[in-house]
Amino acid sequence: MSEGERYEDVTMSAADVMNAKESHGMVRGTYRPMRGQAYVRVVHPKSSLLVLSEDKEENSHRGVVLALGEPARLTDHPDSPELPWGVEVGDEVVYAMFVWLDKMRVMQFAGHGEVCVVAQGELCGVLDG
Repeated sequence: MSEGERYEDVTMSAADVMNAKESHGMVRGTYRPMRGQAYVRVVHPKSSLLVLSEDKEENSHRGVVLALGEPARLTDHPDSPELPWGVEVGDEVVYAMFVWLDKMRVMQFAGHGEVCVVAQGELCGVLDG
């Protein structure tokens, strides 16, 4: 993310949020990721396979990196070394997330659709090609 670049927050009113099935609705305001966090636009790939399963929805947790905060530190000490990201803005990534956190950290960013706040340690890899 370049210096000064921000993302617009288009959050619903408090009453709308209270009645929403999703946790955040549209996010309003401008934000940048905090240290060790990335904004990842959620990608819902279309499967070419027919999967017979009791689960009605398969979620692969894939997305495109929109912005990166400062790298995480090895420890909480201010002089601790930073851990390199290993990804760049624009990379398509796979990330791990606990199911109950899924709804809490996925928001609707104006002009970007569903955006997930992903911790640096939750990024599993970059998709090739």
